[in-house]
Amino acid sequence: MKRIKKFDPVKMGLVYGAICAIMGLVIGIPYALILSAIGGFAGGSEFAAMGAMSGMMIIFLPIFYGIFGFIFGIIGAFVYNLVARWTGGIALEIVDEKEVDNRPTLD
Repeated sequence: MKRIKKFDPVKMGLVYGAICAIMGLVIGIPYALILSAIGGFAGGSEFAAMGAMSGMMIIFLPIFYGIFGFIFGIIGAFVYNLVARWTGGIALEIVDEKEVDNRPTLD
């Protein structure tokens, strides 16, 4: 049994920030398509702004999510490191790939 004693806050922030930026892109694309469709179907100057805003969402959501993911990744690593001192950290059981490949099947 192995334990995760601590995380490097900057590395955790980078990883979590990258994950959140990718999620921002995944979320931003459907929102942009929906807003473009609404702006296109509705017409009018108010709804035309939705079409322009939709393109900006694809750019700004990943940046926004990435920045806040980085910040919260650092905060999360600090909190984990603090709690891990008191609790001993997360326990992991690590096995070789050979052991996983030879496991019995339910067939």
